[in-house]
Amino acid sequence: MIVVALDAWPGDQRLPVFTSAIGWGELAYLRGDWAGTREWVVRAREIEPVAMAPYPTRMPPAGGAAAAAEAFRAFREEIDPLIPDWTRPVQCLFLADTIRVAGDADAAGALHRDFAGLAGWWAVSTFAYCGGPYDRGLGVYAATAGDLDAAVAHFERALAMTEAMGSPPHAVITRLELATSLAQRDGPDDAARAATEIDVARRDAERVGMPGWIVLLDALAAGDREPWRLAIPD
Repeated sequence: MIVVALDAWPGDQRLPVFTSAIGWGELAYLRGDWAGTREWVVRAREIEPVAMAPYPTRMPPAGGAAAAAEAFRAFREEIDPLIPDWTRPVQCLFLADTIRVAGDADAAGALHRDFAGLAGWWAVSTFAYCGGPYDRGLGVYAATAGDLDAAVAHFERALAMTEAMGSPPHAVITRLELATSLAQRDGPDDAARAATEIDVARRDAERVGMPGWIVLLDALAAGDREPWRLAIPD
């Protein structure tokens, strides 16, 4: 429907089509349809390339750590110096998975410090996008930098925010991250807590329709300490 509408839409009235593409991409992400997410991001970029220029890393690129590191370098050196300040906060989420795939602990630590002031806030972009709590991105940076205590604290705050807001999809995603960091930390009672979070997240994911996230939850339950890699194409 969006593709057909785009072909017929007047050139000066493309905003509804653009925001619809972003919305469909976010729905694909919440379902765990990673290929669909990337396809809609590409479509949104075709509709409004200038508006999408500040957001090159909605999901990590294919190609593993080297490709993710190159994507981050290109953003920092070629895009970040040119974009307006108001586009920067949402990068807390958009860069997190790319840095995690790159495995760059130094960059993760620096970004954790840069974005620390966003803790406790929700990531929104006008009326087109709500990415969940910024603490999810901050938790990913902390975990990548090796500070699992800080990561757990961020994910716990993010989970409390999603539950207060009444957002089951973001709660599922946050529980996955929290359970992953608990499993990696492996302190007293962490394994039991992780198992509980996985069970609750899986139940809610089945209820609201998040099949891709269920795959990641099942991988974590089976002992995979890096289930997020399953969402990244080779």
